Amino acid sequence: MHTQNTMPHDFQDYIYYLQSEERSPGTIANNLRHLRAFAAWLDGEPVDKVSVSRWKDHLLERGYLPATINGMLASLHGYFRYREWDHCRVRYLRVQRKLFRDDNRALSRWEYQKLLRAARARGWRRIALVVETIGATGIRVSELRHITTEALANGRADITLKGKIRTILLSRALQRKLRRYYRVVCDDVGRRVLRAVSGRFCGHSCGQSFRGYL
Repeated sequence: MHTQNTMPHDFQDYIYYLQSEERSPGTIANNLRHLRAFAAWLDGEPVDKVSVSRWKDHLLERGYLPATINGMLASLHGYFRYREWDHCRVRYLRVQRKLFRDDNRALSRWEYQKLLRAARARGWRRIALVVETIGATGIRVSELRHITTEALANGRADITLKGKIRTILLSRALQRKLRRYYRVVCDDVGRRVLRAVSGRFCGHSCGQSFRGYL
């Protein structure tokens, strides 16, 4: 039996927690915006799995994109973990992902698998992880720098561009692979995960390595 949970008027304790976890100001602001939107919609009603599902449906009816809704749910889930309200978590919406957004540049599943096999066959572990990360999330190559240790801890990367924040969700399986890679190879490089051992960003070298494969 779970006690009745309600959203607070003030999230200051959660802000202190996020700051202690070294979350960036942008991530904290993004979390608070979503939490306050949910609290305002609840209007004092208790928090449970049913109410969160209703809010998800409400956002769909309002025309929010599935990826945007998933980002808002990720903010709620982070707060639920903090409050030990795991029973309030709901499923994310399924999102059809492509390796690139522009249809003229989209890779087919066969092309994606070909690049992945080529990287693994040559022992290019970092580049294989780059390809897998792009394929699993739809993130742009230029945005790979946002895959940080903080993003792994959050289960998502918040990308700010032209005043808007886009949330990239990271699956648990991908998080585990990236953590293993970071611990073994990149521990002395910094907080950005997908870098070469030299510390340079890997996006450009990935493109150079695969030139001529497709």
